[in-house]
Amino acid sequence: MMMAFIYEINNPNDYPVMLDGFSFSVLFDDFEVNTVSSPETVWIPAGKTNELRVPAIFDTRQTLTTLLLPGAMKLKEKELSPWAVLEKWWTGAPDFSFPVSATEGAAVFKADGVTRVVPFEATFP
Repeated sequence: MMMAFIYEINNPNDYPVMLDGFSFSVLFDDFEVNTVSSPETVWIPAGKTNELRVPAIFDTRQTLTTLLLPGAMKLKEKELSPWAVLEKWWTGAPDFSFPVSATEGAAVFKADGVTRVVPFEATFP
């Protein structure tokens, strides 16, 4: 399954900044299923907003492994079948019938020899 996460990156400064790193973990229903990053280096003009699209690929085997290993205790606590959860995600993703979150996000900005890492998180839709 392929998803694209689209972010509006605003530069409120009166000078351009470079986005030089962007990564986050993806959660489906509060289960961490992937960590993605963008290799793009993007200059954002002073006072402007740029759009950043970050593609993420979810493969059934990798997602099932994530459910069965790090997510095993949570599945057991919630009395959920990994197969039922996987089916719910694959069939419900097109209409966002479950919460999709980006957590532990970090955006690296550079300008005039200064580097700043800005944390972020988001929930879609």
